[in-house]
Amino acid sequence: MLRVLKGVAMLGAVAAVAIVVSAIVAIARPANNHQAAPKPAPTRTATPTSTSQPVTPTPTAISAPTPPAPPVFDPVTSACAHTGSDCQTALLMLINGDRHAHHRAPLLLDMTQTLGSARTPGHRRCVGTRGHTRAMAKSGHIWHRNKRYPHASYPHNICQRGRYSAENVDVASGNEWVAVQTIEHHSMQARKQRDRLLSSHFTHIGLDLERRGPRVFVTEDFLGP
Repeated sequence: MLRVLKGVAMLGAVAAVAIVVSAIVAIARPANNHQAAPKPAPTRTATPTSTSQPVTPTPTAISAPTPPAPPVFDPVTSACAHTGSDCQTALLMLINGDRHAHHRAPLLLDMTQTLGSARTPGHRRCVGTRGHTRAMAKSGHIWHRNKRYPHASYPHNICQRGRYSAENVDVASGNEWVAVQTIEHHSMQARKQRDRLLSSHFTHIGLDLERRGPRVFVTEDFLGP
């Protein structure tokens, strides 16, 4: 009987050991019924689409530079009927206005030629533009050469010597300002006078006006180097 009890005890001990071993093995093994968590699918980032249209730069029109306004030649009219020098200035400005309109340089008033030069040793006195105008007024008509007035005749009345010289003469009625405008108009209408007035050869001018009765006599002596 004692042997039987010992055998039962041994069998119980063996069974207990088997149970412990099974528990340890179960703990050491990973459970097979747990599946790996699925990896998240990669998220696609949408490429931004531009909704704006390409801007084509509008060409800016570049206007040609505006040329400067030409100088205005306003004649001096207020005192022209009273003093010859103002009428002389007015006529010169009209002449230079015509030259400017035809792209010619303005003429400079030469006072030696205008008034004449004094007599020097070995040389006679040059009467100049004024001497010619007064001689014409005295004779009562216009001319370039007159045997009665040899020293006042062209070209003897030219005091400034150069390569080029020419002369315009005219007469008009009315007050000095009306006469100045009329004479300038005549000069631009007569071909030879117009050619002299607009010639690029000339740089200076002798200019004189002389009233005799209702008429005004004018001499224009053009000078070039």
